[in-house]
Amino acid sequence: MSSALLSMSQIAQLARVERPVVTVWRTRSEGSAFPFPAPVDADGGTMRFSADDVVQWLESTGRGNNRSASADLGAHRDVPAQASADSVTALIALRAAVGRPLAGLSRDALLDAADAADPDDDFLFTETEAISAHADLARYVDGLVDASFGESAAMERAVATREGPGTKGLSPAAAAIGAAIVRAVSSRLRVDHADSPPLLVDQSGAAADILVRAAAVAEADDQVALIGHAGSTTEQLATARLARRRLRVHGVHVVPDSRAALHADRPELLVLVLGAPRGRPGLTDQLALLDDAVMRLSPTGTAVVVGPASVLCDGALPREPDGIRAGLLRTGRVRAIVRLPRGLRPTAPRQHLALWVIGAAPTGVELADRWIMTADLSTGLTQPAAEADLSNDLAFALGGLAELRAHAFRFVRPTPTRRLLASTESLVAGSDNGSPLRPIRRTPAELAVRVEELAGALDLPLPHRPVPRSADRAAPVRLSTVGERIAARHLRRLPGTRLGSIVEARAADSGRMPVIGTDEVLDASRLGTRSVDRLRVAAEFPSARFTEPGDVVFITSPRPAALIDREGFAVVLAPARVLRITGEGDAELVPEALVADIGARAASDIEWRAWPLRSVDARQKPALTPVLHAIEAERAEAQQRLARLDDLERTLVDGLARDALQLITPDAPPPTRGTP
Repeated sequence: MSSALLSMSQIAQLARVERPVVTVWRTRSEGSAFPFPAPVDADGGTMRFSADDVVQWLESTGRGNNRSASADLGAHRDVPAQASADSVTALIALRAAVGRPLAGLSRDALLDAADAADPDDDFLFTETEAISAHADLARYVDGLVDASFGESAAMERAVATREGPGTKGLSPAAAAIGAAIVRAVSSRLRVDHADSPPLLVDQSGAAADILVRAAAVAEADDQVALIGHAGSTTEQLATARLARRRLRVHGVHVVPDSRAALHADRPELLVLVLGAPRGRPGLTDQLALLDDAVMRLSPTGTAVVVGPASVLCDGALPREPDGIRAGLLRTGRVRAIVRLPRGLRPTAPRQHLALWVIGAAPTGVELADRWIMTADLSTGLTQPAAEADLSNDLAFALGGLAELRAHAFRFVRPTPTRRLLASTESLVAGSDNGSPLRPIRRTPAELAVRVEELAGALDLPLPHRPVPRSADRAAPVRLSTVGERIAARHLRRLPGTRLGSIVEARAADSGRMPVIGTDEVLDASRLGTRSVDRLRVAAEFPSARFTEPGDVVFITSPRPAALIDREGFAVVLAPARVLRITGEGDAELVPEALVADIGARAASDIEWRAWPLRSVDARQKPALTPVLHAIEAERAEAQQRLARLDDLERTLVDGLARDALQLITPDAPPPTRGTP
C-alpha cells in the first residue's frame, strides 16, 4: 500500500492543532535536527506530504496534541483517487445501516445492501451505484470509521475534509448556537402541540449542521423533513441528499422524500440557512427565498433563520431587497433579530451572520404598536451560559406582551417595529449586547430613590440631588460605537509606543515621565510605579504621544479595560491605546462612562471599534461631573483604606510567625521581661 498524502489542513486535523501552526512548524524547523518533511506532491498548487513521514516527525519532536496520530492515520491512508464527498459519505451511511464493515463485499452485494437501506433512492443508492473502485473505497471507509470510533464521527470528519456541495456550512460554534435555539423553540412548540409534536423541516438541507447538533439531545419522536424540490438545482439536490445521509447516521428519523412534500407547504417548525449573496441580485434572491419560506409557513408556525447579516439586518440595502425585507417586517411575524459575531462560516470568516426568529403575529396589536426583540452580539458571545440564555430569550420572544413583561431577558430588548421600518441603519443599531449597558428596568422615581439610598449608606453627600424627570418610564439608552464616534470626530484614537527596555520600575520625578501600560490599566493602584527618562524618550522615540488630563487609556487583552489619566503628560506603553474626547464630543461623552462601558465588554470582545458607548444629556454634564469626582475621591479613599488593611494583615502575621509579637487583651498586665 502507498502512503496517504496529506494537505497542510489535514496535518493540522491529524495533530489537533490550528492550521497556521503547521506553517510555523515548517518554517521554524528548517536547519534543525528534525526538519519538517518536504512536500512530495503539489496538486493544483496545494502541497501534500507523506503521511508516514509526518507521523514520524510528530512522534520524534513531540509536536501536536494527538499522541494517537499513528493510529488515527487510518482515516487518511490509502485514499482512493476517485473518492468524493458523495461516495465516502454514502458508504459511511451504508455501513451504519447494515451494521458491519463493507470491505470484502462484492459490487453486487454492495448495491443490494444499498437498495435495501434506501429503496426509494432518497439519500445513498445513486451515490453507491456511481462508485467504480468499490473495493478500495470500502476498505478506506472501514479504516476511517475505525479511526474515528464510529460512523457519526467518521461522517463529520468526511464532511469537514472533503470538497463538494453541502460540505462547507456553519462552524461548530454557529451550529451550536442554532441548535440551542431550535431545541428551545421546539420545546415551546411541544407544549402547544402535545398531541402531535411539530415536524421539523429543513427546506433544502443547508441546515444540516444545526440539526446534527440538535439531534444529540433530540426527543425520541423527533422527525426531520428535508425537501428537495423538483425545480432545485443539481447542487441543491446534492446538498439535500448529503444532509439526509448525515442525519440518518446520527440516528435522526428522516421522513422519506416521497412523503416529505406533504409537509412542505404548511410546516410548523422550519429551519432555514441562507447562503452568501453574490452582489445586488444575490441580496434579492436570498430575501425572496426567505419571503417564500414565510409564505409557506403555517399561520401558527415558527421558523429559525440563519444567514448573512448583510441580508437579515444590516442597513443601506438597495431598493428592491429593502422592499422585500420591509414587507416581511410589516407582517408582524418577525419576532426577533440578532446580529452574530464573525467567523461562524468557515468559507467567509470575516462575514457577520445574523438570525431571525419568526412566529405567529401578536394578536390584537396594531402595526404601530408592534415590536421586535433585537440584539447586537457581533462583538462576542462567550459569556457563561450565553447560548442557553440567548435561546431562552428567543423562545420567550415568541410570546405575547404579558409574557415578555414577565421574563427577564438577558440579551434581547424590544424595539418598535415602526422605528425599524423608518430607519435606514442596521435593524439592530443601538442594541446593547446584553452587557451592563442594558437599560435598568426601573422607573425614574425608583432610580432616584435608589441613588439616595446608596449615597446615604455610603455617607456620601452628593453635590446635586437626583430628581426623576418623568413619572413612568426612562428613555432608551443612547448608544454609538467607538468607530462611529471617531468618524464623527467626537473621539481621537492615539496609539501607544513600544518603549522596550527603557521602562524602569521607579516613580516619576522631575526628569522622568510616568508610564501607563497593560499592568496599570488592569491595576490602577500601580499607576505611577513605572517611568521612563524624558530625554531618552525624546531622543529614541520622537513620535511618541503623551497623554492629556482626562484621556482614557484602554486595552483589549487579556480583557477589555480602561482607566482615566487625571494628571496627563504620561507615555502610553503599547499595546495600550488612548481615547481622547474632543471638543465636539465633550458635550455628550463622559470619561467615567467610557471606562465603565469598556470594562463591561466580554474578555473575547477585542473589536474595539464596535464597542458601544453611552452618551449623556449635554445639559446634565455640568452637574454630573462634580458628582462623579466625589465618587472617585471616595473610591480612592476606600482603596487606600484597603491597602492599609492589607499592610496591617501582612505585618501582624509576619510578627506572629517570627515570634516578634504576641497578642494580649487590652486590660491584661504587660508581659514580664523574657516572656516569649
